[in-house]
Amino acid sequence: MRRTSLLFASALALAALLAPSAASAYCRTTTDETFQPTVAVPCAPDGAPLWWPLASVDFYLNKEASAQVSLADTRAAADTAMEHWTHASCPTDLATCGGSGDGVPSITVRDAGDTAVHVAQYKGDGTDENVILYWDAGWPYSDVDTTLALTTVTFGADSGRIVDADIEINSDPAHVLLTAGDPTKSVYDLPSILQHETGHFLGLAHSPLAEATMNAYYQRGSISMRTLSADDVCGICNVYPPTVIEGGGCAIGGEAPGGAIALLSLGLCALGVVRRRARHSQ
Repeated sequence: MRRTSLLFASALALAALLAPSAASAYCRTTTDETFQPTVAVPCAPDGAPLWWPLASVDFYLNKEASAQVSLADTRAAADTAMEHWTHASCPTDLATCGGSGDGVPSITVRDAGDTAVHVAQYKGDGTDENVILYWDAGWPYSDVDTTLALTTVTFGADSGRIVDADIEINSDPAHVLLTAGDPTKSVYDLPSILQHETGHFLGLAHSPLAEATMNAYYQRGSISMRTLSADDVCGICNVYPPTVIEGGGCAIGGEAPGGAIALLSLGLCALGVVRRRARHSQ
């Protein structure tokens, strides 16, 4: 099982330097583990796009929550983030993202309750849970001072079919998290972080648009990522089109502009898996 990492950064100067000013499209995460986004090529041109082939996906909250954020407040933020994605008003024309009000994405994400699981893992034995968890101490990676959150997605190496996704939040005391109201410049907005990370949970990559929730750069103290932009809505509706077409035992994923359609047989859906991690950094 192979692993790769993608870096999120929020340095304001870097964001101003790299974020393109011209309008562009959302991007989907693909099975191409070698791809690194650039200004010229923000979306992976190769590999199968990632997607959940299920009509309904469950997630769980680690019952310990955080010393900073209660389980109830975490649930409120996570449920709201998922609802924004799954209840987005899809454009009438998915190819051009034109028009509005033509249904919602063809996927449901359900809060399945609490779990004692406190690890991002995929065992593949039928007992795996998609978990959202905190690390108040002992962040198990080398970037404790710079990383706010980490999303790990496990997917079919050839199909792009997602089989597991876990979100880890670095709640070290140095990262002061806010769940409601307007944060100060020294505070990180948990609803914004979860809105972004749940986009990765569903298969989206970074958008090159500065105003998008899926843009790579989070500015500390901002709440702009709490709500989806038109670019985010276009992305999620293309991954999970309002009209679901089924064939060969698996749903057919949406088509991103210039991307490939995930048309899979039941046999292909069962192929080997890969794990990919995406970091959200300060």
